[in-house]
This record gives sequence, structure tokens and C-alpha cells, in this order.
Amino acid sequence: MQFRVLNFHSLKNGFQMVFVLFFSTVGLVLWTVFLATAYLCYLVRHSNQRSNFNRRLENISVCCVMGSGGHTMEMIELLKTMGPDYNRRCYIIADTDRISKDKVIEFESLRGSGSYEICFIPRSREVGQGFLTAIPKTLYSFIFALKTVWKTRPDLVITNGPGSCIPVVFAAAFFDMIRLRDIVIIYEESICRVESLSLSGWSYFF
Repeated sequence: MQFRVLNFHSLKNGFQMVFVLFFSTVGLVLWTVFLATAYLCYLVRHSNQRSNFNRRLENISVCCVMGSGGHTMEMIELLKTMGPDYNRRCYIIADTDRISKDKVIEFESLRGSGSYEICFIPRSREVGQGFLTAIPKTLYSFIFALKTVWKTRPDLVITNGPGSCIPVVFAAAFFDMIRLRDIVIIYEESICRVESLSLSGWSYFF
């Protein structure tokens, strides 16, 4: 008769591997289903060429995604050219970006017209962080972006490529595709990108 001693640590590691593989597979399947559903909704959303929606040209609600590294100053220069019709403004800023908050308050104090609010979401990507390592934080930030976009109900989303704009743009696109909101998204690449698109730009392109 032979006896075999089972290694507890080997069993534990094997169980953990199976656990990770199982939930990774489930996550991949759910993500694929989500993308397929979103694409079908997009086709339905934009297949009706005789939509009754007429976008107002006054009292427009604008959502501006601000960011560090010069993005906020570029956005402020862009906002200076916008007329009084854009009188409801929402600024979405990463929760760790206090400089952008101060710049927005300073800009609004000089503008002195309309109303504005500042909303914070978790930072989805640090400056210089790779795309793959930023995915978990981006998904977490996406949940907050969904809540913020739904609450503020923007007619227009403007961004110029900070990492925080990725979950906001996808949240706005999601609501637009399933016809819960009619949102126009404008992406202006940062002026420092003279030879290639930024990571945010490539994400929207594909």
C-alpha cells in the first residue's frame, strides 16, 4: 500500500489559479457581451435619419473634462471663445487634481455669467502610466463617470485628452447609444501632440 502526501500549498495555489482564470473568463465574456450590445444600440440609435430631436442653440449644458499637465489651461482658452448660450457648465476633475479646481474657480469668477459646478471622479490614469495597468482604475472611475454624466445631463461634452476623460467620454457615448441622452462629444487633441495621437485619442479612434 502506498501513501501520497498532498501538498496544501500546491492545492491552494492551484485553487487560486482556477479562481482567477474562471473570473477572468467570466469578465471577458461579460465585456464582450457589453461591447456587442453597445454596438447594436449604436446602430439603432443612429439608423433613424428622421429623428425628431432638435438641438437647442441656447441654454446649453456643457461638460468639460479638465486635467493636469496643461490640459486645464488649454480647455480654459477654448472655453473663453464660447458665447453666453453655453451658460450651464459642469467641470469634471480627477479627485487628486486640486490645481485644476483652483484654475476653474478663477476662470468662472472672471467669466461671471451662467452657472457652473465642479464634480470629482477617481483618477483613472496617472501621467505616464501604461494602458494595461490603468484598466482596473479606469473601470472603477467609469462607474463614477456614469453617475456624474447621468446627474448633470450635458448636451455637449468637451475634452482634450487627459486620462480622466476616457471614462467620461465612454459614459456619455453609452447613454447616447442607448438613447437615454442626446449628447454631442467634441474631442480636441492637446496642442503638444504634433506627431501622433495621445493614448486617449487612440482609444476614441478605435
